Amino acid sequence: MNDKELIKEIKERISSLDVRDNVERRAYEIALASLTAEPVAWKVTFTQIDREYNTFTGMYSDKAEVERWVRLHKACNFRADITPLYTAQPVPVTPDAWISCSERMPEMGERQCYVLAADFKNNYPPNIPNTQVGVYGDWFNDGNPTWDDGDGEDLYLKEVTHWMQLPEPPQEVNRG
Repeated sequence: MNDKELIKEIKERISSLDVRDNVERRAYEIALASLTAEPVAWKVTFTQIDREYNTFTGMYSDKAEVERWVRLHKACNFRADITPLYTAQPVPVTPDAWISCSERMPEMGERQCYVLAADFKNNYPPNIPNTQVGVYGDWFNDGNPTWDDGDGEDLYLKEVTHWMQLPEPPQEVNRG
């Protein structure tokens, strides 16, 4: 999904939210703001094409000025590497919470472990929790990927409703 599609999707979700979903609305608004942020300045590094050691960097707050200096230096056999600068670096929107299986499925693979939330109540005894760690994959190469929770029984996709990536393990502190 590219940024344009993501912006459209976020706008649709904001417009369909219940008025009481203030936290979710605010999260979408923050994501939308980061995706549509405009640079506040540009860093331009000019390098002479036949003399790579001849290089210098300029900072500009006006895009028209950047374009003018780039044109001028290209005429003098310089290339320009332009880096837009933001007040806060835009970050890709990756959820740190539950992701609905109807929205998207995770990457497949043996080392791709996820926390799963599922509706197990009809197939498992009540003591089985509704969240567990599992791996998503096409184990039999038959085009029918499933969740595996490690007990030898694959979980059908219809049972798993949400997933999230496992958090990073705690870092060991050496106190010695």
